[in-house]
Amino acid sequence: MKALDKAVGRAGPSWARRIVGAIPMNAINRANRVLGPRFVTKYGSKQGVLVLSEQVLLGSGAALGAGGNHVFGRLTIKSTRTVFGPPPSSGAGAGRGDEVPFGPDSEDSTP
Repeated sequence: MKALDKAVGRAGPSWARRIVGAIPMNAINRANRVLGPRFVTKYGSKQGVLVLSEQVLLGSGAALGAGGNHVFGRLTIKSTRTVFGPPPSSGAGAGRGDEVPFGPDSEDSTP
């Protein structure tokens, strides 16, 4: 029994290739036409529900994250306007002579 099991164990892949190669393609296509819809209706509905449930969780997480980011952004803007006041009506005091030098190109000598 052990010798037979050992021989079949080594030759199994070879036998599988020969069996698959011996089946004509039109027979495989006929079997697929009959078994395919049954497989999809039996296992597809179960798997589909599992996949759908995962997607619903991911979608709700994305919606909650987007909503949280929106609220956080609105609160940040509100707090910034409370602290600094409303933004200037035209870009950063352009042309009014009250620009504040800022950045590496400013002529301020303090570090």
